[in-house]
Amino acid sequence: MDAINLSWVLAGAAGGFGLGYMVTSAFVHARMASSVSRREFDQLAQEHAVLKNAMAASGEEKLRLASELTEYRERAIGAEMTIQNNRQNEQYLQLQIKQMASAMFEEYGNKFSQHSEKKLESLLDPLRNRLGEFQKLVTDSFTTQGKEQYSLKAE
Repeated sequence: MDAINLSWVLAGAAGGFGLGYMVTSAFVHARMASSVSRREFDQLAQEHAVLKNAMAASGEEKLRLASELTEYRERAIGAEMTIQNNRQNEQYLQLQIKQMASAMFEEYGNKFSQHSEKKLESLLDPLRNRLGEFQKLVTDSFTTQGKEQYSLKAE
């Protein structure tokens, strides 16, 4: 080390350890910078710039991906809510269909019963009339026969 450099080191030590350390550190960095060739310095500066750009880009990518993740999570929540609503709607519609089917079967059952009753009446009424006529005929016949027997007994 030359005398000027040594005086810097001694001045740093005399000014206090902290101040001396900073002065010494600055001196060492200045000394190292002068020992590095300009070409190496430029190459290191380029690598530093590339790494800095890559770091900035990765930070931007991280922010973009975090934003996408948030968007996908919101979409997933929306889709889950849609699925839940669809399930509730499906249950509601199934209940409505069951109620409608039950009402339809009851209505058609009543109509069928009424229709069947009318058809049976239309079929049975002539038979009922004929049976009534037959009963009257039988009754009249028995009455006539009874009177004839009574008149024969009376004679």
